[in-house]
Amino acid sequence: MRSKLLTIEFYRKWCEDSFGKGILPYVDRTNNEFGGFNESAFNLFMVNGVEDPWIWAGIQKSAGKVVAEVATCADCAHCVELYTPSTTDSKDLTNIRDKEHLEVKTWIEEYWRTHKKATANLQEDSSPTNFWWKLFAW
Repeated sequence: MRSKLLTIEFYRKWCEDSFGKGILPYVDRTNNEFGGFNESAFNLFMVNGVEDPWIWAGIQKSAGKVVAEVATCADCAHCVELYTPSTTDSKDLTNIRDKEHLEVKTWIEEYWRTHKKATANLQEDSSPTNFWWKLFAW
C-alpha cells in the first residue's frame, strides 16, 4: 500500500528541502530527450508492481515494441519479477515471468535469424582481423 500523500508535489517539496529552492529535475528536458510516455524503444519489457512507488512514472500498457505488465499481487513492488522465483509466488507474478521469458527468447531468436547471414560470412575466414571487420561491417 502507498499513501495518497505521496504525490508529485510531495516529491517536489522533498527535493527543495533536500537540495534548495530552484533545484528541481528537468522533467520536460528529460521527457523530450527520451520520449516521455511515447517511448520509441524496442525489445523492452517493463514490469511495474502494484506496490511499486515508481509505478506512476512507468509505462503500464504495451504499445508498439514495448511490452508492459503490472503485477497485481501482494508484496509486488519494484523489480519483483527479478527476485528468485518461489513456490509461494502469485499466479500473476509467475505469468509475468513466463511472458518475460518468452519475449526475450523471441528477441534472441529474431536477432539470430536476422544475423545468420552475417555470422555465416564470419566463418569463411577466421583470422582475427577479418572476424572483427566482418562482424561490424554488416
